[in-house]
Amino acid sequence: MTEGQRWVIAMLMPALLNGGALAAQAAESAPMAVPQNNVPEQNRNFNLTDQWREERRNDQPAMPLPGAQKSHSIRLSEKELLQHPQLLGRMMLLSLLKQDVAGVRLLLPLYVQLPDHDPLMAQYGEGLIAQEDGNFASAIEKYRGVLERDAALSMVRFSLAVALFMDSQLNEARAEFKAIGNDPRLPQELRAVLEQFEKGIDRQTGLKVDASLSYVSDPNVNNAPSQRYIYTAYGRWTLPEPQSAHGARYYLGLRKDTPLSGHFHWRNQAYVFGKYYWDKHDYDDTYSRVTSGIAWRNARHEISVMPFFAYRWFGTEPYSQTAGLRAQESYFINRDWQILAAAEYGRLSHKSRTFLNGHSLSASLSVVHRLSDRQYLVLGTDVGKQTAADSSEAYDYYGLRLGHMYAWPLGITSQIDASALRRKYRALNFFNVIQSDKDYSATLSLWKSNWSWRGFTPRLTFEYRKVDSNYVLAAYSKKQFGVQIRKEF
Repeated sequence: MTEGQRWVIAMLMPALLNGGALAAQAAESAPMAVPQNNVPEQNRNFNLTDQWREERRNDQPAMPLPGAQKSHSIRLSEKELLQHPQLLGRMMLLSLLKQDVAGVRLLLPLYVQLPDHDPLMAQYGEGLIAQEDGNFASAIEKYRGVLERDAALSMVRFSLAVALFMDSQLNEARAEFKAIGNDPRLPQELRAVLEQFEKGIDRQTGLKVDASLSYVSDPNVNNAPSQRYIYTAYGRWTLPEPQSAHGARYYLGLRKDTPLSGHFHWRNQAYVFGKYYWDKHDYDDTYSRVTSGIAWRNARHEISVMPFFAYRWFGTEPYSQTAGLRAQESYFINRDWQILAAAEYGRLSHKSRTFLNGHSLSASLSVVHRLSDRQYLVLGTDVGKQTAADSSEAYDYYGLRLGHMYAWPLGITSQIDASALRRKYRALNFFNVIQSDKDYSATLSLWKSNWSWRGFTPRLTFEYRKVDSNYVLAAYSKKQFGVQIRKEF
């Protein structure tokens, strides 16, 4: 680029970076979202529309001159524009400065036909197009190629930093933002924009906390069967009656990602959830899990492999522990479709019920579809197996899940989750039955977005579960109403 072009770039840097904080906030709030325009759209000085494309096919005058009055626009065809190389170069430069990617798309094929075109401008334009298309690897390569030949181009360095940020290469992005901030000539308002990006990086790499607390009223906490009696050759067996319990369901999750090199991160994660009944402590149930492992992610794709250790308490006493490995993957096909997959292996051991000791193997696949700005749909499937020292307690299972969320008028949101699971046991049990279960469950949640206090949002919940089984002791059903309060930190 010429010295005059660099002077124009320096003069227009405030316009280029204006609104950069919005890009930082957008990327921080949805780091895995499908990328859109990363630099805010600026006002156009010339018209580049589908109508112009059609007129160009007919070799009609097509493009108004930059800055020309509407009533005195001069329109040029592609052929005529190539005959005015200075004008074409100026229009290309303005499109680059204003991040007008639509303009760059149209002008770049013409601009590179000029014998004396600036290869750095062309390469920067290719980077902007790749970045808007979500091809951050190509964009980063283009920007770095430009900077290798001219490291003084702060505009290109800023685009590189944003692309690295959107592509989850956070250490590299932070280094580029700091390099821009080290320029003593940088205006104060631009430093504020860079600070917003660095805060966005801090939020992505800081400790994330998710917590919920809800009231539970369980009319059948012991999962008693609806049938009360069993008649056998040894007489009549009386089955237990349903017992009611009242208490709280709780969840606390912690997660922290530490950037390593490039797309790699080290992830530490822990969570605990369970139920506490103040009038039936024999049915208190707590499950906790700690994981730590490597994760790779970019703007669309995330893969992690993480060993874990889990511990369960039941009725206030230690019950079981599990050690294993979990691998999972998330991929955004586009802004409307996402695929999630996971596989897990665990080795389970019990404190006293050693006949249940064994291993588990499970896999799941989910598809998330954004139907509109107001609703999304989730469809998933699960398969797995659980072995046990007592083969009558070992089983295979498979199931389907369906979820739907909808944002209604007046700020009301509903979420419905339903599932159906089939369990098939492997051997005869004490009652000479090979158990086979059909497990159905559904949950409905309702909340109002403006009914919150400091981020704490109450939700009304209704849960239903029914288990049909050929083993009478395993068949039951119950309904629960509750109030949940949730908070994400």
